[in-house]
Amino acid sequence: MAASPNPTNPLVKLAVAGAGIASAFVANQLLEKGWSAMFGEDAPTEKAAKTSAKDVKTERKQAKKDGLSKDEIAEITDPMDDMPVWKILLWTVLSGIAIQSLRLLAERGAERGASALFTRRPRSNRG
Repeated sequence: MAASPNPTNPLVKLAVAGAGIASAFVANQLLEKGWSAMFGEDAPTEKAAKTSAKDVKTERKQAKKDGLSKDEIAEITDPMDDMPVWKILLWTVLSGIAIQSLRLLAERGAERGASALFTRRPRSNRG
C-alpha cells in the first residue's frame, strides 16, 4: 500500500513535519562536524559569517583603543572574506543536496510508518 502524497490524518502530518525538522537539524550538524574535521575550520554558514564579522569588529575596536594606526587597523580582515569561492560553492551544494535528500527520506519514512500506526483499518471479513 503506497502512502498518499498528502496525508489527511493530523497525527501523520505532525509526524512528517517533526521528522523533516529533526533530520534537517541532524544532517546540518553532521555536515558542520565533517567540514571541521576535513578542513580544520568552521563551515561557511550564515551563523559563522555573522560571528566572524562581529569578532573582527570587536578586534578593530580594541586595536583603536590600543592606539594602533589606521593602516594597522585596516590590515585586520575577516577570515570569512578570505575563504576561497570553491569552498563556499562546495558547502552550498553539500548542504543543499544532503540536507534536502535526508529530509525527504525521513519525511517519506515517517509518513509510511505513522500512517500504518494511526490510520484505521477496516474490520476483517469473517464471513
